[in-house]
Amino acid sequence: MARPIFALLSLGATLAPAPAQSSPGAEVGAYLARAAAFGFSGQVLVAEKGQVVVDACFGSIDGERGAPILPDSPFNVASFTKQFTAAAVLRLEADGKLRVDDPIGRLLPGVPEEKAGITIHHLLTHTAGLRRDSIRPSDPALSTRDETVKRVLASPLRSKPGERFAYSNDGYRLLAAIVEKVSGQTYRDFVAERLFGPAGMRNTSTYDDPRWAGAAVATGFDEWHSLGSFRDWTAGWHRLGSGGIVSTARDLYAWHLALAGDRVLPPAARARMFAKQTPAEDGASYGYGAFLKETKDGKPLVFHGGDNAGYHSEVRWYPQDDRVLLLLTNRDRFGIDGGAVEKRVVADAIAGILSGADVARPPATVSMPEADLRRFEGEYRFDDSSTARVWSSAGHLVVGVEGQAAIDRLVDPGGKPDASRAEANGKALAILQAIAAGNPEAVRKVLPADEFDNYVPFLAGEVRASAEKLGPVRDVRVLGTVPLPWDPRQTRTYALVVLERGNLDLFLGWTEGALGDVTTGEDRPHPVIYPLAPASEAAFATYDLITSRSARLEFTADAAGKVTSLTLGDATARRVDGG
Repeated sequence: MARPIFALLSLGATLAPAPAQSSPGAEVGAYLARAAAFGFSGQVLVAEKGQVVVDACFGSIDGERGAPILPDSPFNVASFTKQFTAAAVLRLEADGKLRVDDPIGRLLPGVPEEKAGITIHHLLTHTAGLRRDSIRPSDPALSTRDETVKRVLASPLRSKPGERFAYSNDGYRLLAAIVEKVSGQTYRDFVAERLFGPAGMRNTSTYDDPRWAGAAVATGFDEWHSLGSFRDWTAGWHRLGSGGIVSTARDLYAWHLALAGDRVLPPAARARMFAKQTPAEDGASYGYGAFLKETKDGKPLVFHGGDNAGYHSEVRWYPQDDRVLLLLTNRDRFGIDGGAVEKRVVADAIAGILSGADVARPPATVSMPEADLRRFEGEYRFDDSSTARVWSSAGHLVVGVEGQAAIDRLVDPGGKPDASRAEANGKALAILQAIAAGNPEAVRKVLPADEFDNYVPFLAGEVRASAEKLGPVRDVRVLGTVPLPWDPRQTRTYALVVLERGNLDLFLGWTEGALGDVTTGEDRPHPVIYPLAPASEAAFATYDLITSRSARLEFTADAAGKVTSLTLGDATARRVDGG
């Protein structure tokens, strides 16, 4: 006779103010410790009124069984690099080497006539009219400064110089070139000598510095595998000024302190950096390498973040509260976008706790030896044919599900089935079956002309190419549709085209029912993958840091202690792998 071996615990997110007897710093540490049980990985430093109140590391450098993250573990800070590039330009201006109102044609060769009106100020404020990116980060042909400058200057303008804000990595690539031209040094040497050295930043440099070769650097990861580290990137000069700096939370705090004095910039230059130079997006303004806005309670906030594959940074300065918040993480979710959203959600929670606000907190968990965790590994099947797989990774359990019913129970526990997801599954199946049958024109009955023209020829080509390599199509399987945590209007339908000698995996991205993305070859093993944290002997919780939703998985064992089933929401899945 089967017997339940779980405790019935309340695992939902709690909304509660910090206990009066705990300091805000301690409450932040407790929140982060809980968040780490559900996937948060990185460095966090918070200082108030000149005192560090949080200085903590969580997770491992590779998301697997690697060494733990330490205070000196280097992370790529992605676009926070732009603040260093802006500071380098302002340092040169303070030295009398240039002026920010100089046209770029005075400093760079080959500037075409339509770009002759672009000034350094325009580049610093993202108002030059340049494209966001005219360069693919992995392009091996752009390994030098001159190649990069030539490519950027050859790209058409999006708008007239000075007309409007349009965030541009290309603009900061040109600024890095100007730093090198004017200083006579490499970008790496200049920022090391004039910025990082005076600031006391001993663990900061460019991503391609040979010093990282033997270092235990933070490696990016997502729900199921490693994304590699910045040491694996294709070398290229074009990365340096827009997103190529590597640092730590402690070094970023040293940077904040250095800017507060005059070790790297004179006060007048610092004031210009953090002045509102131009309206930006979402009610914010942009200075030089910094966004500025007001918080909900009307207080000023200076901030900048950065997002590269596997690396996310968030740096916030609250001048009125004399508070600085620094966060670096090496975790992605559904790609870069999910990692970018999650780091902001965590930073918002930290800021809320420090301000005494009610903040959603992950459920409490207990520790469990890895040997005990392995009892729960296996494949489980629900009566509706949806499945769950549980496995261990780096001493933690992970659950992956497929099938719409199981997906809905996991991502929206207690919610009602969403008809739009079933509709997306049906459309995806019809599209893929028509393509697999060699009749893509039939898809015109399913999709509007623009969606057909934008995506079906590409998808048909991918299926055709896969069939040439792996043999004829045997089946089409739709695994389920997942709402993106940060915007439920956007969904992804995951599917497999099963061929004779392998599979083509893909997802179709929808925005309010319209097809807007098709991606193949992601190799994602399940549509939804969550960390599982133990809450008792055999009750486990998931927790989504973005949505604050928690699901409970309860396992049952037989008289001999062998785990035989799991319960998720209102459904029980039987173990089918034999244990």
